Amino acid sequence: MWGTDRDDRRPSSLLERSSRRAVTEIDGRGEDESEDGPEQEVADETFDGGCRKCAGRATDCAAEELDWQAQLPRQRATKTRVLWVLRQSYVLARKASGVEYDLLGWPPDGPKLRLDYKRFSYAGKFVMTNTGKAVARDDDTIVAAVAFNEDRTDADTLWLRYVTVDRERRGEGIGPKLLGHVRDRAVERGYDRLRIAVNNPFAYEALYRTGFAYTGEQTGIAELLLEYPTAGIEDARARYQAGLEQFRERDLSDEEGQFLESRRDSEPPEPES
Repeated sequence: MWGTDRDDRRPSSLLERSSRRAVTEIDGRGEDESEDGPEQEVADETFDGGCRKCAGRATDCAAEELDWQAQLPRQRATKTRVLWVLRQSYVLARKASGVEYDLLGWPPDGPKLRLDYKRFSYAGKFVMTNTGKAVARDDDTIVAAVAFNEDRTDADTLWLRYVTVDRERRGEGIGPKLLGHVRDRAVERGYDRLRIAVNNPFAYEALYRTGFAYTGEQTGIAELLLEYPTAGIEDARARYQAGLEQFRERDLSDEEGQFLESRRDSEPPEPES
């Protein structure tokens, strides 16, 4: 089940390129020029109250130097603001790129995970040891987890039962990436198909980005069933929209309603690698 965890992508910043461009624009110099260029130039041109260039007309040069020095506080303040923005961009980029994905064990011998119920939905479901587990970690801290088990009547089918993402880390694309990791490992292990049930349009969209598709079926509690791989669907767009239409008929939050309206008549999202 993927219920209240609504995990959408955020674009990561191109930190290094943005940093070079920002500093270039503020200093007014090219990327190959020295950062100390303007100060070094003034120091070389002025000496003992005179000027090498203007042969002693120190008044004009001194006025130009004072005008340049008057601009320094503004330049430094602007640089400080830019560096703050870049530092925040770095934090977001680190969150996206520093996450590691690890499959801890297969059913029926999965490990027991004790997740903080204040940070994770379905925390109590991860203490069971008869389900396989996979996690996403950032600096050795778990930020997402998924539990899964084999179908009771079909050993070739793996069910993804519970997916949860740290409430402070939602919106970074961690959930779909973790599911993609489990998907790839399950295929390597020999499973023919993976299935999952979802109860909100955000999870539905995230599963489509992971390569799953709506089967046209629902569980007894009105969750939509999605499956991977998706071979055999003749009209992928119609099937995708059919699932969204199921959500449109339900009581929705404003955010869900806006999202569903934005996807009306659209093609399903392309699966990510």
